[in-house]
Amino acid sequence: MSSRVFINTECSQCGGSLNLEEGTNAVFCPYCGSSFLITGYDKVLSYYIPRNAEERRTAVQALSQRYLLTLTDHYRIAAVNLFYLPFYHLRGKIFQLVPDHQDDALVLHSADANRTQVKTKYLDKSFLATDLEGLKLYSLGVRTSVLQLKLFKKGTLRDKGNVYPVTLDIERALEIGLGKNHKTSADSCVLSRMLSIVYAPVWEVNVKGINRTFSIIIDALGETIIEDQAPFHFLTDHLTEGISSTFPTISFHALTCPNCGWDIPPDPKLYVFVCKNCHWVWECGVDGFRETRGAIATAPEEDELPQLTYFPFWIFPAQRENLRRQKGKTAIAKLFIPAFKVRDLSVIYRLATSFTNVQPELDLMPLSNDLPAAQVEGAVMKWEDARKLADLLVRNGTKKVHLLPQGKPSRQLVWLPFYEKGIYLRDALLHSGIQKAKIRPPNIPHLSPLTR
Repeated sequence: MSSRVFINTECSQCGGSLNLEEGTNAVFCPYCGSSFLITGYDKVLSYYIPRNAEERRTAVQALSQRYLLTLTDHYRIAAVNLFYLPFYHLRGKIFQLVPDHQDDALVLHSADANRTQVKTKYLDKSFLATDLEGLKLYSLGVRTSVLQLKLFKKGTLRDKGNVYPVTLDIERALEIGLGKNHKTSADSCVLSRMLSIVYAPVWEVNVKGINRTFSIIIDALGETIIEDQAPFHFLTDHLTEGISSTFPTISFHALTCPNCGWDIPPDPKLYVFVCKNCHWVWECGVDGFRETRGAIATAPEEDELPQLTYFPFWIFPAQRENLRRQKGKTAIAKLFIPAFKVRDLSVIYRLATSFTNVQPELDLMPLSNDLPAAQVEGAVMKWEDARKLADLLVRNGTKKVHLLPQGKPSRQLVWLPFYEKGIYLRDALLHSGIQKAKIRPPNIPHLSPLTR
């Protein structure tokens, strides 16, 4: 499971304190009652660890003095300076194809398709974002998951200490975090990718002796010595190199329907929201909401099923050139990408291959008042991530199937019907089962407590 990173910021309406998890798309202010849509995670955002390091200056001096007493020569502390070093923090969910002859694979043309399975894991890496060769501070460790971060703005730390410039560019950071071939890799993709800058405090204690000088580098968070014999003025001398890059912070927007002005409930995990009043579907955009096509697939009328719950899937059209052409047209297939909450990432790929292999016929109808609003919840996966996973499905199945070009009108989210049966949730189209413990279905009143 990926570590959870929490951010402390202020309400843009009343200035009240807000605590939210990184990646949160909506937040409610308990002070003024306002709800906000949060955007900006598609950029490289910047934070800092708000440790009151300056108040611990005396403790740092005492720590350094204890170390100097272990040396044979006489030394004295000449200066103690506080610096903030930038770290890249990369998070995401990795889907990787690996050979397997026993697992189901996406088969869209014939039995000779490569049989593979998908391994999933969470990505969580951090590393220095500035040139400090020789410093033994390789990562932030788990500190971002146990300490609250604050939004970094120009001048925020100017009165606290010296802020180091970010000299490692974003492309190089992605190569370190994902590998040099991350752009051309055909067997993996990274979803929900977030790359951010986190500034962490570090002390430099400059020491002078009779015959030599050196610096002690101390981690201000754990108050432990990183380097006990660093060159004199090690951090001070490197500070002048490079020009610091500037990075944005998250933005707040009113969480209301752009069509009818109705308030939208602030579910923090959702990326696509459904207005309960006018039933329009909205996806998080760069500067607020953007409209998305939404529809519901109806269940077969001949089946007598329990009460239905609807789960969102992104639908992508694909060309199948190997099939027989009829009247000069290329056969079209649909790729189904689940976009709802799960506890087990492998469920997403397994459901995607199951629906895509069978190609169920969809009888679609628009969202309307005929369907109780409580039966439909928004989606947690954005269209761009679903597109990456659709590409992975195509590569897994056949080289003769490729996705059609996607424009704005092709962004389609479809809710498919499911029903509860024992320890499973089964879809009403294929009747395939998913264990309840592996997914996080919407908070629907008629679902059992185990499911919710």
